[in-house]
Amino acid sequence: MIVRQQIVDALTLKFKNVSGIVTATPWRKSPFTAPECPALYLADAEDKIESVVMGLHDHHLTVACWLFLRRDLAGGTVREIMAGIMAAMGTDDTLGGLAIIVRPLSATTNLLQQGDIISAAEITMEVHYRTPRWGM
Repeated sequence: MIVRQQIVDALTLKFKNVSGIVTATPWRKSPFTAPECPALYLADAEDKIESVVMGLHDHHLTVACWLFLRRDLAGGTVREIMAGIMAAMGTDDTLGGLAIIVRPLSATTNLLQQGDIISAAEITMEVHYRTPRWGM
């Protein structure tokens, strides 16, 4: 399995264990339903690649995580779950050795409502990892 997929899988598993999160999934196409919330959606968006030494590439992968809640949950729930996500990353910021380091880039709250579901927050991080040349 490619390292990038292992990283996405490791993040998904890590966030499924955050208190308050019911669903954590990468690259979901369908909207979340109320029973699935609070839900976390992960997207491994941009990967900036640089050659560091012959035969190796350094990757700086941006991962965005969007938090979705039922509209009846309190705003404090958003911040509690965001804090849980950050704390979970702090327990192992190498994802078991898959990454050189994972760095937080931003943590933003927002309110975009669609029916009973609210998009409540976005946390963006950079995963720095290394592969053989032309690897992912």
